[in-house]
Amino acid sequence: MDKGYDQIDQIYQVMEHVEIPSGIGTASNTAGPMAQGLADDFPEVEIGATARTKSINPNTLSFGDKNVKAKGLYASKDFFSLFSFPLLEGSPEQILQDPSSVIITESLARRLFGNERDIIGKQVLLQREQPLQVSGILKDFDKHTSLQFDYVLSFEAWAEENTWVQAWQNRHPQAFVRFQKGTDIAAFNEKIYDYMTLKAGE
Repeated sequence: MDKGYDQIDQIYQVMEHVEIPSGIGTASNTAGPMAQGLADDFPEVEIGATARTKSINPNTLSFGDKNVKAKGLYASKDFFSLFSFPLLEGSPEQILQDPSSVIITESLARRLFGNERDIIGKQVLLQREQPLQVSGILKDFDKHTSLQFDYVLSFEAWAEENTWVQAWQNRHPQAFVRFQKGTDIAAFNEKIYDYMTLKAGE
């Protein structure tokens, strides 16, 4: 799983040890600010990205009289700079900058539009009510990845509506980071041993 990305040996998911009655549990859910916080606070971290990959039911995307059920996730603006998903159209640095944007796979594009070309800027509706502008088309990618989706929406836009996720005391999305080449991961883990406790107490 997850071996097909560029610089894969430098990409890690942030996990959190949590005290539970039976001892210590390890959770993949993190605080909303975690990925960006690590990128801001530690020079070893080249880039951080947040993704809300769990608890999302398939939604309907509509274009004209076409209504298609599809699986999505919410991702922060640097998601496609960190993960090298192949793009047919759009720039990795730009496609998630606009909070009303949506990025779709080529197979979802064919289901909605009949093709996967010349559809940047077209408007689709999420759940038949929320307008979204297509800002990027992803080439269908290898399914041997833990990140499975047909479309991607802005995590920043979702966090603006769900402000609780911006607090260090809450846990919900997943955080991913890419380290500078040569970073000692064991030493970095020691360095951030009490990072969550310090941030939650600020």
